[in-house]
Amino acid sequence: MGKGQERAWQITTKPSALKEIKALPKEVQERLVRKIDSLAENPWPRDVKKLKGGRDVYRIAVGDYRVVYRINSKERLVIVERVRHRREVYD
Repeated sequence: MGKGQERAWQITTKPSALKEIKALPKEVQERLVRKIDSLAENPWPRDVKKLKGGRDVYRIAVGDYRVVYRINSKERLVIVERVRHRREVYD
């Protein structure tokens, strides 16, 4: 992203998802944050999966962790809802 360019999408993280990220090891946190930040440029990356049962709810994988987020196209907003280990994310 060049100087002066605005991000295409705004990212917001629910407090519960932020708490989940902070509980993880530092190196995992860094990978997650990089991947989440990349959603500001493209909220539909190549490895995204649309989740059934929810409107505009998607999931990306970062190693053994999953980031579940909602896209509000009208407001160009990405809302990170959950960040959990793959075994626990759909509970």
